[in-house]
Amino acid sequence: MSTIPIIDLGGRTNCDHASLRAIGQEIHEACTKIGFFYVINHGIDQGIIETALGAARRFFATPVEEKSETPMNIIFRGYMPPDAGTAERKDGQTRVPGREFFAFGYEFPGDHPDRNSDAAMVGDNEWPSNVPQFRESLYLRAGNYVRGRLNSIYGLEPAQKRIANRSA
Repeated sequence: MSTIPIIDLGGRTNCDHASLRAIGQEIHEACTKIGFFYVINHGIDQGIIETALGAARRFFATPVEEKSETPMNIIFRGYMPPDAGTAERKDGQTRVPGREFFAFGYEFPGDHPDRNSDAAMVGDNEWPSNVPQFRESLYLRAGNYVRGRLNSIYGLEPAQKRIANRSA
């Protein structure tokens, strides 16, 4: 696999077991061999996409010092400046990332049992104050839509409900 994989979500609702396994295998292969993938036919409104891209462009256009006011936290959420460190690959080679990025994840509700436990990677995201649309457009609108779409493809109930049921 030498190109970025494209995962097509079009028509993938209420799929049979074989179809679900096929898309799961596509995602697994993309994540383990390349590290990321494109999603097409996701159903996100173009206006949401443009708003999210605009907010991201505004954030990344600011000086590193300003972006660094939203540093990556202990659960790896927030801003990572370019060339912030090295990472050892599976083949033993060391590389310098060289690219800045902003990471965020699912925000559990304040009353969720895992919020006050030792559960790994549970906590708040770090959001920049200089681009107020960043959280709403990237996380609340686009992120929640994709999460809901993937859950429906796999026949899952919403993540927060499923995790709450598991924890009960």
